[in-house]
Amino acid sequence: MLSKWKVDKPFLLSALILVIAGFFIFSSASLGLLARSGTEYSDITFSQIVLGLLLGTVAMLVVSRMDYKFWRKSAFYLLLIAFILNILVLIP
Repeated sequence: MLSKWKVDKPFLLSALILVIAGFFIFSSASLGLLARSGTEYSDITFSQIVLGLLLGTVAMLVVSRMDYKFWRKSAFYLLLIAFILNILVLIP
């Protein structure tokens, strides 16, 4: 019997590598901000792990169950939204 949850192992491995690398990059970048503000490192790390990993995993599971044809139809509009959001980052 075939499983409903087929896992693409190279994709899963690359996602795990990105999560681990992102955690270390976040840790490195946040040390300077923590020194100025006086907040605890564990508070920020816990909130980032809970919000980032937990909500990201839930979003990944929801999106992975959607039909790929939906993404194919809306890819151009999602690309435009991504470009606009990237431009908005440059506005002070």
